Amino acid sequence: MFSYHGINPINITDQPHWMPFFAVDTPPVRFEPGTTGISGTVYYKGTALAGGTVSVYPLSDKQFRGMGLFTNSLDDKGRFYFDLEPGLYVVVARQRQQDSAMGPLGPKDLFCYPATNPIPVEVNIVSDVHINCYPRNDLEGFLNQGAVDPRGRKKEGRMAVSLADTEINIVPEQGVRGLETGVTSISGRVLDLEGNPQAGLYVAAYPANGNSLFQMHILRLITQYIAKTDDNGHFSIVPVDNGMYYLVAREILGQAPDYPERYGLYEGNANHSIEVSSG
Repeated sequence: MFSYHGINPINITDQPHWMPFFAVDTPPVRFEPGTTGISGTVYYKGTALAGGTVSVYPLSDKQFRGMGLFTNSLDDKGRFYFDLEPGLYVVVARQRQQDSAMGPLGPKDLFCYPATNPIPVEVNIVSDVHINCYPRNDLEGFLNQGAVDPRGRKKEGRMAVSLADTEINIVPEQGVRGLETGVTSISGRVLDLEGNPQAGLYVAAYPANGNSLFQMHILRLITQYIAKTDDNGHFSIVPVDNGMYYLVAREILGQAPDYPERYGLYEGNANHSIEVSSG
């Protein structure tokens, strides 16, 4: 039996979090002669999942979010295939209930992480994997009709907790005021060309990592430094390590911007970059 929570890694705060885990049986990887790569089938509650996406990440990526090395769509039988170089890879599948390509998963979205990660890829061998999916924040939807609620009688006394803010931090209306002292952060406000505040946008800070010039391919990379603007356009990314960052505000993460998405770069300098230092 295996279960992996889709909110990983968990940000521990001063608030309690209640986290359900759905443990299911998972068969081992099947290694078959063929082309070099990874194939597999994605399931939800024992039925092949159609209409989702699956991404593959090199194990060295550490954070397995966004489009990854490659992203494919599942066919109507839940099947997929990646042609890859030999190595170790992490495979993650997802299905969204809303029509959005990127960003954090919402309630009832499916997150699918195989117990067999990382998947080894060898020359002229197809690694075929079985992937089970779990719904986010929807325990009731996962239970079979008439099943006993595993939360039992403790449910009435449990504090209502959502993990949604562990990935995307929405600051209160006062914006940058009242931030915790002694913590390095990036805070500000997002406005349009007419000076109107822009609510509900993702603000992502991409570490420069030695790249002295902003390049558009950065928008496809993964960053842990993300926040969301409040009703007045304020945001705060906390905490942030020292260094140079490229700052972007947009509606969708992980892909090239396209009309009519709201999208903008930090305009404090020609390179769209900021320097962060503590003290």
